[in-house]
Amino acid sequence: KDNTRASLFITPPVLCCGMAANVSALPDGCSGDKSTWMANGEEIKCPFNHSRVRALSLGAGHTLVRTSDRKIYSFGSDSSGQLMRGTGNIGIDNANPDISEVALVNFGYGNQPLVDFAAGGDQSFIQTHRVYCRPGNHSVDRRVPCNRCESGSFSPDVGTLTGRRFSFDQSVRQRYMTLQTIEYLPISTYFSCEPCAAGTFSAKEAKECGDCDAGTYSFWGASTCHAS
Repeated sequence: KDNTRASLFITPPVLCCGMAANVSALPDGCSGDKSTWMANGEEIKCPFNHSRVRALSLGAGHTLVRTSDRKIYSFGSDSSGQLMRGTGNIGIDNANPDISEVALVNFGYGNQPLVDFAAGGDQSFIQTHRVYCRPGNHSVDRRVPCNRCESGSFSPDVGTLTGRRFSFDQSVRQRYMTLQTIEYLPISTYFSCEPCAAGTFSAKEAKECGDCDAGTYSFWGASTCHAS
């Protein structure tokens, strides 16, 4: 493929060359314990950590590579920061023939699965996916970053939306002071997740509430049960 000033040759190994990219060979993976491959009689370090090349995208003078473990690598011109890896020569049409990984942790909230990528003329595009909160957690838009459900509440579902629910059982803040009488401590307690029902309780990050033991009780939204 010829994309303005860059070329791509799909022959083992894959070769990319053009303006600012010089010539870089992309091996079809490094199997076993091999960390190098042979190109023109020279032993060259494998840049892909034993993963195979699965897709490429060409810009005017840079190349993006996706490997089988869904990581992105880049090389070529970084005149506009299109390599996305801080080469230190942004604004200079220097060649960066070394193939290096793009740290996806720098995008969005970090540690997000890669969905798609593309190289433009002097631009690059990365699409990642923010996963839903797991059970026992909540967030303002159902996705990471997430917060743990408070003691006395639970969330059995994926992607729980942060709410505001009142707890009648004040054991979340302070245990009942006597075992002889039921004392209601007037401390306002609100939950982000669903409060446990009366007769049950939970600790933080609970997917479900546990039953109180025989001879104990709790009100709605308890973090512990009380002796009767």
